[in-house]
Amino acid sequence: MHLTTAKAWQPTGDWLDDWATLETHLFRESEHQAKKIIFALDEYEMLHTDIFRKSPDTGGRLLAAIRSFLQRQNRIVFLLIGSAYLDELENPRWSDYFVQAQTLTVDYLSETDSKRLLTEPVKNLQYPAEVVQKIYDLTQGHPHLLQLICQNLVDYANRDNRRQMTQTDLDKAVEIALDSGVMPQSVFWTQFCEQETCRETVRQLINQEPPSHREALRRLKRHAYIVQDNDKHWKMRVPLFAEWVRLHDIDL
Repeated sequence: MHLTTAKAWQPTGDWLDDWATLETHLFRESEHQAKKIIFALDEYEMLHTDIFRKSPDTGGRLLAAIRSFLQRQNRIVFLLIGSAYLDELENPRWSDYFVQAQTLTVDYLSETDSKRLLTEPVKNLQYPAEVVQKIYDLTQGHPHLLQLICQNLVDYANRDNRRQMTQTDLDKAVEIALDSGVMPQSVFWTQFCEQETCRETVRQLINQEPPSHREALRRLKRHAYIVQDNDKHWKMRVPLFAEWVRLHDIDL
């Protein structure tokens, strides 16, 4: 695909005017393409939390303009990538504007893919089978946690000029993952569990107590943060998430 060269664009700060400029450019680009264009917007919910909340009316008008654009043509497809569902973003409510949107869920890596990721990228690095299994058990295939632990292990190997990883190395890598304040566990706790009902539900699950907030439990399940054990009791899906909360939550 070849995109035409556009002049440098200086947004004015007026969201509706800027969108009109971008819309015109997208229309022009689509006229020169034999295939459809995918306009991908990563972490799209940041528009809502950082901007639309401050001016819901303006946000609603912008969403209406984007909806109109999508309805008037079929050459450009919007791909919104993020951790929030449309119906969770209110004032303005995104789901009212994109009623025909399709949701595609991307889950964690499978156990097979996780183990391949651990053992194949660095061929000369050797992991005992029990260490590989332990890494998967702790992360449940969470890509960010897998990457962090693997990077720490590679750093240990390079620092000590060795290729055999041990349980002690894994323990150190896990300690780093639990000590960080900017990891997925922290984002989960400070952003996803911003409401106290969510945090209380997580505490109850960690303490193996019956959850008392049905809506918080439903939301945790919807986002795949929790799973049921063999006895049909809910628990945190990723043990490193639960352990992080145990270490950092003063109310637990």
